[in-house]
Amino acid sequence: MQRFDLQILVFSFLIITGIAFVEMFYQNSIQPLELTQTHLDEIVSSSEPETIKSHLIEIKQNLVLVTENMEKRETLEGDDIGKNPVWIFPTESTNFLRIEQDVDKMMATTEKIAMFPKDTSAFHTGMLDINSRSTLLKENIQDAIPYMYGNLESAFSVSIFILGSYGLIQTLWRKQNLEN
Repeated sequence: MQRFDLQILVFSFLIITGIAFVEMFYQNSIQPLELTQTHLDEIVSSSEPETIKSHLIEIKQNLVLVTENMEKRETLEGDDIGKNPVWIFPTESTNFLRIEQDVDKMMATTEKIAMFPKDTSAFHTGMLDINSRSTLLKENIQDAIPYMYGNLESAFSVSIFILGSYGLIQTLWRKQNLEN
């Protein structure tokens, strides 16, 4: 009966390790994108340039966290053309380098409109631009999130969890059959 107890311990360890890896993957890849969506919602609901700027800074930090381990795609000449979680037929809407460029443009627009009084047409035009870009970026990030799960880190984490779960079930089933 010692053998079954050791197997139960090993498979339980695999389950816990798999859960820890899945949690780390979520913290580094998915949660920053979900926080980015929240910041984009806050930008749409705000009319204060300083508040918008603080949300854009947080968005930039989240995008850096997500893209730091993402593979760059380059032209034959070595120019960066994107960081995209979509492997087959990637689109510009899920290209994180383009998303970062749009956030930079929003930051520049925010700095420009901060110089104008709130009751001017320049301020309102700038706010409309920021709101429409925020809405579009939120949709682009929503499109990219499912593809973030399709990488080796995620597959490895889930595989460890499944292996541990299957092994634990089989061990408990054999142990029960031997006791009966």
